[in-house]
Amino acid sequence: RSRAAAALPLVPVAEALASGPLGVPALAAVAGSVLAPLTLYRQGYSFSVGYGSAVAAMGLAAAAAVPPATPLAKATAGCVVFYGARLAGHLLARQLTVPDIAKRIKAFDKTPRPKRLTLVPPLALFYAFMTSPLLFALRAPPASANIAWAGCGAAWAGAVIEAVADAQKFLHKRSTFATTAPGTFSGPTGGLYGKCRHPNYFGEVLFWFGLLVAGAPSFGKSPTPWACGAVGFYGIYSIMAGATKRLDGKQKETYGGQPTYDAWRARTGGLIPTLGDGGRAGLVVYDV
Repeated sequence: RSRAAAALPLVPVAEALASGPLGVPALAAVAGSVLAPLTLYRQGYSFSVGYGSAVAAMGLAAAAAVPPATPLAKATAGCVVFYGARLAGHLLARQLTVPDIAKRIKAFDKTPRPKRLTLVPPLALFYAFMTSPLLFALRAPPASANIAWAGCGAAWAGAVIEAVADAQKFLHKRSTFATTAPGTFSGPTGGLYGKCRHPNYFGEVLFWFGLLVAGAPSFGKSPTPWACGAVGFYGIYSIMAGATKRLDGKQKETYGGQPTYDAWRARTGGLIPTLGDGGRAGLVVYDV
C-alpha cells in the first residue's frame, strides 16, 4: 500500500486550480512559492512585498488555469493582478527610497532564515482565502451578473483609491521631509486625506470586499467558497481596523495639541471617510 501511495503522482497545480476540491490549496501553493524566497531574503517581506507579489501571482495562475471567457471575468482577474503588482511595486519602491522604512523592514530580520519558512504556510493559506473569490468566479458563471459587476466595480474602485492614496502620501512625505521638524505634523491633509485619515486602508478593504461580492454569485451551494471568502475578508478587515486604531493612537500621541493635526483629525474619518464636513471627531470604525 505504501509503495502504491508513493507511486501516485502529485496533482498538478494548474489542474487543481481548474477544477476539483483542491483549488484553494493550489492557490496557497502558488502564494507559498512566491513568499518563500522573499521571506528568506527579508522576513518583513512576508507581509509587504511578498503579500502583493503573492496576490498578483495567484491572479495570474488562476487566469492561466481557467482562462477568463467573458468581459466580467477578464475585468475581475485583471483587477486582482493590478492590485497585487501595484502594491508590491509601491512597497518595494518605498522601502528602497525611504531610509526609515528600510531600517524598519531590516529590523524584522530577527529569526534565522530556515525558521522563517514556518511563516509561509499560514500566510500563503490566508492570502489564498482572500483571493479565492476570483478562482470561483472564473470556474463558474455568476448567478447574477449585475451583482458580480457591482463587486468588480467596487474592487477596481478600492484598488485605484489605494493606489492614489499611496502615491499622494509618498510624494508628499518626500517633498516635505527636509523642511519638516521632527515631531511636527505635515499631512497630507488634502485630496483623499481630506475625508479619511487612512484612505489607503479604506481602499484595501473596499478592494477585498468588492472581490468577495464579485465572486459570491458564482459560489453556488458549496460551503467551501463561502467559508474561504468570508474568513479571508474578515481577516483582512480585522487587520486594517487594528492598524487604523494603532496608527491613530500613535499619531494622536505624537501630534496631539498641534492645531493643524487637531483640525484635520476632527473633520476626517479613520478607516471610513466622513460625509459632508465630518463630525466633531470624525467617523472611525474599529470593532468587528
